[in-house]
Amino acid sequence: MQDLFGHSKIRIYTPEDWPKIWELFQLVAQKGDVFAYDESTSEETAKYLWVLPPSQAYVATIEEQFVGTYFIRPNQPGRGNHIANAGFMVHPQARNLKWGHRLLNHALVQAKKDGYTGMQFNFVVQSNHAALRLWRSAEFQTIGIVPGAFRHAQLGLVDIAIMYRSLATISLTQEKAEGTEKAEKAEKAENGAGTERAERAEILEGDLGSMKDGS
Repeated sequence: MQDLFGHSKIRIYTPEDWPKIWELFQLVAQKGDVFAYDESTSEETAKYLWVLPPSQAYVATIEEQFVGTYFIRPNQPGRGNHIANAGFMVHPQARNLKWGHRLLNHALVQAKKDGYTGMQFNFVVQSNHAALRLWRSAEFQTIGIVPGAFRHAQLGLVDIAIMYRSLATISLTQEKAEGTEKAEKAEKAENGAGTERAERAEILEGDLGSMKDGS
């Protein structure tokens, strides 16, 4: 898939996008390597997580062809709803086109526009090296580790990280959110790391461990 930058965009989700998101969700869940939700997850549960309030979903397209998606939602209800949580998926055919970096950048700016003051990922699987490199290069800090919290399909019990960054330095007018320029280099390095990983769906997320906000 060739990325013609003039024909690529990130836009707000519409109901017509759901079949593509659900298809990608199932593909990622079946892998059992980075997604807390597994192959038994119902479509209703996935839809509640990704596109129904309080989540707000966005989709990425190239010449109107779906290539990825992300959501933003409050990490906690009530007095904790000023901190955002987000989830990201990139289609296998869109790898090597920096979409992980571009979706993250868009999400940081959008979260700032929506009034959030920070972004937190509650469930970053420690064997998901692509996500860790991207988050760290975008100035996310690890604020906690939960030992053995993820049952990896191949590796068994794997630690997960809780990661956070403030949105104070994110400019609403900047083309690239501060801290994500290094993420572009990190993702480029990851994309060249092997054919096997280049053929699978990319999931770059923290909190996919619970359907409820901030659990």
